[in-house]
Amino acid sequence: MKKLYTILFMTLATFSFAQSGDVSVGNLYYNCVGCSNYGYFLGRDWSTTGLAISDGGILSTGQGDAYDGAFELIVSDVLGDTSYTDSLGTGSFISVGNLYMNNAETINGINASVSYFFQPENYIVAAIFKLANPNGTARVVSAKIHSNVGSDNATQLDSASLGGATAVDADRFTISSDGGSNTPSDYSDPVNTFVRQGAGSNIASKAFYLSRPGIYEGKDNNGDDMAEDDIVDSFSVSIPANDYRYIVMFNRLDSMVSSAKNYVIANHFTEAEVLSNGYLGSSFPNAELLKVVNWDFASVITTSITSNVVDLSNSLNAFPNPSSGLVTMNINNSAIGNFTLRIIDNQGSEKQSSSFTKNTPDMNLNLDLTSLSTGLYIVEIKQDNYIARKRISKF
Repeated sequence: MKKLYTILFMTLATFSFAQSGDVSVGNLYYNCVGCSNYGYFLGRDWSTTGLAISDGGILSTGQGDAYDGAFELIVSDVLGDTSYTDSLGTGSFISVGNLYMNNAETINGINASVSYFFQPENYIVAAIFKLANPNGTARVVSAKIHSNVGSDNATQLDSASLGGATAVDADRFTISSDGGSNTPSDYSDPVNTFVRQGAGSNIASKAFYLSRPGIYEGKDNNGDDMAEDDIVDSFSVSIPANDYRYIVMFNRLDSMVSSAKNYVIANHFTEAEVLSNGYLGSSFPNAELLKVVNWDFASVITTSITSNVVDLSNSLNAFPNPSSGLVTMNINNSAIGNFTLRIIDNQGSEKQSSSFTKNTPDMNLNLDLTSLSTGLYIVEIKQDNYIARKRISKF
């Protein structure tokens, strides 16, 4: 019997599924969703391929070739490993409404799986990667996620979240096209917006690049130059014993660059907007959200929604994070006086509590969490109607 994902999502009537793996969702189409012969980061000669969405497009404009394989997952059990000989490449898929899920496949001792959630009203697909550690000891793995935007040597970077002319590790999203200008007919391919991580993420991706014509961006596993239109992210993921973590990424298709930029300006892909816009569906439990490593949903899902509560979570920082248990909290806000402090685990149980006095706007507070088990925790400080929370990871 197939084991379904533990997350329930809303069902949209616009979703249809064919046994071939093709998906038609609203005004978008996705070809060969979950096909095992389109992710080709591991082998440019196509001899070694991984699970991916082969292609996508916009029905009303006739634009296609959005990808030559999107959201391919490669897992290594050795940090810094450049060979990456094991990818998520098999497994069967099932569909529930507009959620498309594959069964877990073991890669280097990690049970890996991917789900795609389609949101047609916003032209968005979410890729939800689950990395489960079935072992009795914690693991740290290196996960690469590879996509090819399909526009070959016509690829150009039209925007990055930091506004630079090139894509860098700190960019949360990129907008790329095949060089059109004013109308959809100027673009052969859809315009791609890839969203890599949240605004409050503590786990920045490394070795991120978007190759472009004439710019050398590195070599693939076979030593060949990467194609002009590859996007690759690399995450170091700490997974406690007998537990799991998620990596969540998004892609949006537009007919023009101006439309893509306008959408990003209006919807910044922050943690709060991801949830309020339903990018992950309508019923992603809080305990699951806290297991997403490249988005910081903690402050969003735990903040009380009352008119007299002031959320100061943006003024609370932790370092180092992740840590072995000795953490310094920096509190930089105007609130002065006595505060309570709580440490809460990802099931909502209080693990520690104390109080402290804050006499200056900017102060550091040292915490000792060495007695706690490996995992994710929320540090909460509170004073009357002021509250701040920060997610921390203990390894």
